[in-house]
Amino acid sequence: MRHSKHLGLSEPKPRFFSTAAVFLFALICFFPNPGLPVGTNTGLQAAQIVALLSVPVVLILGLPKRQTLSVLLLILPVLLSGFLVVVTDRAVSNEVAFNSIAAMVLVLVVLLPAGKIVRGRYTVPLLCGVAWAIVLNAVVGLYQAYRFAQDEAPLVGLYQNPSFTNFIDNDPELYALYVKRPFGLFPEPSAMAASIGPWLILIAGLLLYPKLRQGMTRGTLAQLLLAAVCGVGLILMSRSGFAIWLLAGLVLVMLPYLKDRVLRLYRPGSLIVLMTLVLVGATIVALYFTLLGSRLDIQENSSWSARLASLVWALTYLGTGLSNMLYGVGPGQSNLILLSSGPFNLPGASSGGLAVTAVWSLVVTYILETGLLGALALALVLIMILLAIVRSSARLVGFSCLAVWLAGVVFTTSYLSLLPIWLFLAVLLGWNRLFQLRATVIGPGLRPGLSSVRKVVKT
Repeated sequence: MRHSKHLGLSEPKPRFFSTAAVFLFALICFFPNPGLPVGTNTGLQAAQIVALLSVPVVLILGLPKRQTLSVLLLILPVLLSGFLVVVTDRAVSNEVAFNSIAAMVLVLVVLLPAGKIVRGRYTVPLLCGVAWAIVLNAVVGLYQAYRFAQDEAPLVGLYQNPSFTNFIDNDPELYALYVKRPFGLFPEPSAMAASIGPWLILIAGLLLYPKLRQGMTRGTLAQLLLAAVCGVGLILMSRSGFAIWLLAGLVLVMLPYLKDRVLRLYRPGSLIVLMTLVLVGATIVALYFTLLGSRLDIQENSSWSARLASLVWALTYLGTGLSNMLYGVGPGQSNLILLSSGPFNLPGASSGGLAVTAVWSLVVTYILETGLLGALALALVLIMILLAIVRSSARLVGFSCLAVWLAGVVFTTSYLSLLPIWLFLAVLLGWNRLFQLRATVIGPGLRPGLSSVRKVVKT
């Protein structure tokens, strides 16, 4: 007797209402703009409103263990750091500290409903919602590229969210004249790339390996393929440096598949597939180098230099005092401290480069503001993710997704309120629920507890 549990085939299918709710929740997580202003620096997104409304339902159904534990681990250092810097009068702005704590809570609440839907039975509506969100962002990005080519800034009124520094805050006309990088509905190109990049790796893994997508219809696979093409195209058009992490993740996921095709070259179908993949890969690489151009050179790319400078400053400042090292500078205080000390560039960076006005890393900002307590919390969450991946049937895809996700939150963006990043964190924490090990039960009529079970780990 064999039980196939990939993507939760053994679980009952969800009802239409549940399927539609999961689809819509995943979809709106990718629409950070516009946001409902809450104070001067926080905007409430549609998905956050849905998450808040769903909390009573989640409490009744039961909190997801790993996601709830992650929320507690991530919020406690923020609360403690905020309390200590305010009590000791070390905060540059108490108001900013309180607002930052509130913003963190409004973001982490998304993990609770997300943790409930990261199960095999909801995989298809979740991925379909993500796929259509990526496609819609790509359509908006294509329209932006068209209008930018005419030196015009489109959809300016749509980008209204105090949580982000949208392109309209930095003169949209100048952006349309000189930058011309599309980014969909996200605040800027790097935020967009970090948000959709890990999802593209997951989709690629599902498309390549049939054993991971058992139960998916051709219609679902067509939606995922369309999303993959649109997402990769949008990131390449945006000329984001994140593209190098995305391509590395795609190559890593494809290695076993390519190896399998090479070993089966005697089959005409394998040869055709291999030639197609090589042609597509060569086209993507050519577009990558053509579109990114000088952005690949850290000496010529002022934004990369400034980003590196911000990370160096943050890690250096963390060690300037015992209190900073233990519990950080306080929530929301890092940018205020940096601006009060005056913008600067990394020594040796290109002259005329962008001034460092913020710490452009979500993880490094969190560590700077919460100290070693925050670093320990992040380490514990990472350990939970690694254990979930190791216990799954999709280890290679899981590690590839994790690597690309980390590249986004460590090196690419510092925006806390990018909900696709947190939705994917919920997916990583529940990885072995999405991709369960296939159990082969040997021998008929064996009693529970005495069965001989062999677990086979797949790619």
